[in-house]
Amino acid sequence: INTGLEFLEKLGEKFPKKPTMPHVMVNLIKTTVMLRGKDNEAIENMPGMKDENKIAAMRIMADIASSSYWATPTLFPLIIMRMVHLSLKHGNTAVSAFAFATYGVIMCGVLGAMKTGYKYGKLGLLLLEKYNAKEWKTQIYTPIYCLIVNWNEHIDKTLKPLQESYHIGMETGAIEFACINTNIYCIHSYLSGKRLVRLENETKAYSQSFAQFK
Repeated sequence: INTGLEFLEKLGEKFPKKPTMPHVMVNLIKTTVMLRGKDNEAIENMPGMKDENKIAAMRIMADIASSSYWATPTLFPLIIMRMVHLSLKHGNTAVSAFAFATYGVIMCGVLGAMKTGYKYGKLGLLLLEKYNAKEWKTQIYTPIYCLIVNWNEHIDKTLKPLQESYHIGMETGAIEFACINTNIYCIHSYLSGKRLVRLENETKAYSQSFAQFK
């Protein structure tokens, strides 16, 4: 996280040293204002991002997002909202799909705005398809199918994408997110009433792969 923040500052994207809830609330208000009046189609059709520094900053923020989620919870939403701000101001990249989808998680998990969160989850899928960004697919599937769809559709709808993303993640090197997604796949399978004998074997196989990749 510290290394990422150091490089981000050099790229013109500075974050508070000790982020607090007031920082989060100010950014949440700013993001809400910036998104006002923009539907998914308008955001999807924005031009592509051209500024190389901003493109690099987007990639670095996406790379440290997961670590910040666990280690610095007040930094995590600031990172996601900054990615949304950059996309709205400078245009979209493939990484914008992760930004908008994860903003949807904030809507669902923090504000309880499930329908709004679902809207941004679907926007993430639209941008993923538009940029044909296979290398980001597993990471983008994490917020959508682990943390958004299950609040808005039957949990069964999450199973195939989560399982599919494991193989894609192994192919593209997104091992952390491949493991997260299949962990959630096992939990969702249990909650959906999948036959336990088969599920036990699947869970054991995935658990062994998690251990292998530490």
